[in-house]
Amino acid sequence: MHYKTIVLELLEQNQPLYQHLRRCRTLLATVERSAAELRASHREWIARLTEAGTGGTTEPRSAEALELALTDLTERLRPESAAPDTDGPSLAGAMAFLRTRLPRG
Repeated sequence: MHYKTIVLELLEQNQPLYQHLRRCRTLLATVERSAAELRASHREWIARLTEAGTGGTTEPRSAEALELALTDLTERLRPESAAPDTDGPSLAGAMAFLRTRLPRG
């Protein structure tokens, strides 16, 4: 898995952020940190899906886990102006998110 390539492509899709990171000379550090976070999140999602017994065999489970990890990362990379004006996620919002991600059992 090429996590750095994935992260770099996501950043390139968000040109204002990408250009800011380049100007500040923090692009490489951000790519490396975000790639490590993506890898950890991917592994965490694989474990969750395995525990929940969803996703079929290993390959589909890994693909689904990567999709979920990418969704998480994309949310974190969203521009501040697009983020809601809150102090953080609400408990109700977090519970709703988890209900949509994990199967009932």
